[in-house]
Amino acid sequence: MKLSKKGIFFRALGKAGGFLAITLFSGTSVPGPVIFGVLVTAAFLLAVLWEYIVWRRYDYYLEDRKLRITKGVLRRQEREIPLSRIQNIDLRTNVVQRIVGVTEVGIETAGAGETEGNLKYLEKEDAENLRSHIEGPDTDKEKQQESGQDIREYDYVMSRKNLVLHSLISVDSSTLFLAGTAATAAGWGVQNVLDGIALSSGLAGLLAFLLLGAAVSFNFLRNIEKYYGFRLWQTGDRLKYERGLLNRKEGTIPLEKAQDVCISENLLKRMIGVATLEIDTAGYAGQQQAKLGSEAAIPLDTRENILDYASNMEGFQVPEIQEVSPQAARRYFLRYEFLSVIGAPAVLIATSLAAAAVFLILGTAVSAAAAYVKYRSKGYGYDEKVFAARNGFWSQKTTIAPYFRIQNIVESRSILQRYLGTGSLELDIAGLGAFSRNPRAVDVDGEALRPLREEVYSRFTDSSSPSI
Repeated sequence: MKLSKKGIFFRALGKAGGFLAITLFSGTSVPGPVIFGVLVTAAFLLAVLWEYIVWRRYDYYLEDRKLRITKGVLRRQEREIPLSRIQNIDLRTNVVQRIVGVTEVGIETAGAGETEGNLKYLEKEDAENLRSHIEGPDTDKEKQQESGQDIREYDYVMSRKNLVLHSLISVDSSTLFLAGTAATAAGWGVQNVLDGIALSSGLAGLLAFLLLGAAVSFNFLRNIEKYYGFRLWQTGDRLKYERGLLNRKEGTIPLEKAQDVCISENLLKRMIGVATLEIDTAGYAGQQQAKLGSEAAIPLDTRENILDYASNMEGFQVPEIQEVSPQAARRYFLRYEFLSVIGAPAVLIATSLAAAAVFLILGTAVSAAAAYVKYRSKGYGYDEKVFAARNGFWSQKTTIAPYFRIQNIVESRSILQRYLGTGSLELDIAGLGAFSRNPRAVDVDGEALRPLREEVYSRFTDSSSPSI
């Protein structure tokens, strides 16, 4: 079977756009408009010719137990993906792709460092048939098409209120980068020169404010676009979701492949009593997990509803969380106070003894407060089926994992932990790479650590059945 011919022009436009960007921003002189237009047209035509050859040499075959992909112009490659190993199959379209009727299909398998199969692009009907062949038919969607009405029973539909709230209080790395740029703008403007005019402190502050506003606005609009129209429902042993305004995505989360669930709450979310429910699956492991992150099963809802959703998903009942050893606060205080101690001599040399004393006193107070806050943010709990661990203050995550997903149990003690009589217990979960989170009970009392490890190990060895 072949990809859609329409994809030839999508990929060719991308290559021609790259040529245009390199030409404009490389610093080289741009020829006249006629010559430049000829060059861009020639680049586009060459890209179309190349992509046509790539299309001719790209085939995929749906066989009884596997998906086979053959591709390559200068170097041929053949990949076979057993259908039983496929964890996730996602359908993605932007506005233009929806207009012309093509879909990008992403296929993930357990433990893959990158996408195993990325079919750019299929006709919409071919993409639906491929997903139905791999996952089985979506009976709800078939009934919907027959009746002409949406008859699905959704487990969660994101309201406009939750969409706006989530977009306001959820911050991603790009926003942090822009905010950092804004924070440095004031100092940059006091002594640096912009077009030959030194910026005053007031103008630098205004620039910082505008940059910060741009970062917040960008984050807000990005989240609105990403989670617009979010809907989640269960079909058999799978969760399915749809989301996106301009770039629409339809994805699947296989419950039987769920490695753990995570209740994620940053400081703002905790203050107003809301949270996010995430699911780690084996298909998004290792480097791919680091790039894509966990699937947000529920982007935002009240904490009570999130706990109910987690408990209803294949028995991920959240156990009662207990605090770690109070000695943890001492460990964190000593760690933070070390920074104050080594910083005080630098302040003394640069200023005066009084300033160094004030620095040390303030540093000690801040270290004590930060140590106590960090200690109270940690905890762990377990019951007959799952183990849970809570970590983090600014971005707090409570990870719940069933015992049958455990690969090994690691007990560790740092130098300070040995001195204070505490230790940590980490559960290595199946299918999650080094970039993923594992449930980790940090700073458990030393006398309780060994019995805890033996108890968890006993439950782990008794959980041979994947049914929870």
